[in-house]
Amino acid sequence: MKDPKKVKAMKKARERTLEIYGDDFYSEAAKKGKGIKRVTSGFGSQKVGPDGLTGAERAREAGRKGWEVRRRNIEEKKRLEKMKYHRPTIDDFKK
Repeated sequence: MKDPKKVKAMKKARERTLEIYGDDFYSEAAKKGKGIKRVTSGFGSQKVGPDGLTGAERAREAGRKGWEVRRRNIEEKKRLEKMKYHRPTIDDFKK
């Protein structure tokens, strides 16, 4: 358990900090820690672009598209690998 004197001192310090710097002091400090104010372009951007997405949403969408392309390529390679050892029959040429 915390020392009651320390708890009282922490509350007093918090009240004084809010009095001096305003009610949003702790939320602004948290934003700085997360890098929201520092990064203003690219995937770190918080602004909504012409496509209607923020940077993080755009990064997620790009990753999803890249994964789909990679998945298709892997499946195609597996199919071609199977065909390498497959002897063609007349059914392979019928469409």
